[in-house]
Amino acid sequence: HMESWRNEVMDEINSINQDQVLLLHHDNDTLPDQKTTEIRQWMESVIRRLNHYKTEHHQILKEATTLLELALWK
Repeated sequence: HMESWRNEVMDEINSINQDQVLLLHHDNDTLPDQKTTEIRQWMESVIRRLNHYKTEHHQILKEATTLLELALWK
């Protein structure tokens, strides 16, 4: 899981880098507002994804703890 999560976050980082390159080619008058909006949306996306990973990780740890507790009782 951790490797796939890492890959997804790297994809997100690469996507914002690509978006910023594209924005550099636009009219400079609209660039600051559009750039701010793009970065804000990207940050919100990354935060949602990290919260999802955190929830998944917590569930995996909970399951592993249960298995360990059962193994120790035997």
